[in-house]
Amino acid sequence: MFAFQSPQDRHIIRIESDDETSGTMSPKDIKSRKCRDKSGRFLQEMERTKNAIKKMRADNEALTAAIANLREEQPPSVLVPYGSAGPKGCVEVVNREPENEHQQENNIGELKQLKSKDQTVKVECLSPGSTSAPKHTDSEEDRLVYPPLPATIFPSVLSMEAASYNIPQTPEVHLALIRDPAGLSVLWKVKEEDPSAPPMDSYSIYMTTEKVKGSGVFPNWKMLGEVRAFDLPMCVMIAKYKPGHKVCVAVVGKDKFGRYGPYSKVVTAAIPD
Repeated sequence: MFAFQSPQDRHIIRIESDDETSGTMSPKDIKSRKCRDKSGRFLQEMERTKNAIKKMRADNEALTAAIANLREEQPPSVLVPYGSAGPKGCVEVVNREPENEHQQENNIGELKQLKSKDQTVKVECLSPGSTSAPKHTDSEEDRLVYPPLPATIFPSVLSMEAASYNIPQTPEVHLALIRDPAGLSVLWKVKEEDPSAPPMDSYSIYMTTEKVKGSGVFPNWKMLGEVRAFDLPMCVMIAKYKPGHKVCVAVVGKDKFGRYGPYSKVVTAAIPD
């Protein structure tokens, strides 16, 4: 008798597993397949390595560009303390020495001296009609964009003696460009003497220079230094600055008890080219 296959049996497609297939493959075919698998994995590793190298190169280019931008930034400013007890006097305007007689006539102003125990520094203060030094109106200063000043820390523990004194006073800051010795002078004092002012420990000077000339946009504040407190007024000389750029300067005092007073008003000025 003949056995008939059902229609269902005739349409069954057998799918062999890898194990079953490998059982019918010759050793040569198996070796060839393993080589292809290894080659595929090797190519995948090469592709991943290639992508990693591309990413490293891109990161390196970005880092190189960032370093180049940093090199274009203002060189670190150097504070040169002036005098042992601080100079006496007041400077009001940043100015450069006149280049010709006509400019000198326009810049006729009062010469004031900063006197210390052993030195005399001459500073040229411009008359109100001078045109060579920048004048900052309220609207112009409002357009300047500088970051907030760093927060000051109040000591967690205070002595009983501190309670008998007020906190440090707000400094009043003035800038001037000194002719001899050359440098940017930062001078500060207080508007009125406080009979209950505390004994002072030090003053910190902060400065920021606009990143792009004429932009009015300033990067983060940099503390130029902390100087020991003497009788006011006090003055420090900044030996390095960026001609042609605007600068912002602020000063804050700290008393012997570790308390900081308010920051001075941010003073802005344009350094002549």
